[in-house]
Amino acid sequence: MSVTAVIVTWNSADLLAACLKSCRKFGVPAVVVDNASRDATIAVARDSRWATVIRNPENRGFAAAVNQGVLSAA
Repeated sequence: MSVTAVIVTWNSADLLAACLKSCRKFGVPAVVVDNASRDATIAVARDSRWATVIRNPENRGFAAAVNQGVLSAA
């Protein structure tokens, strides 16, 4: 069985690094879908080098972002 974590973010830089660290620790690939954050969320996601990063130019909402992440992980 294959598992990928889909992490939807919006201004979550302060929490994202720990989340991605956990994914890496357990060998779980991650897809970060950012809904137009204005903080350092994108920089944190890209610095991890563990996650695939999708940056939305606008906040598409949680459900749409989850769907994006699932489609990119398939």
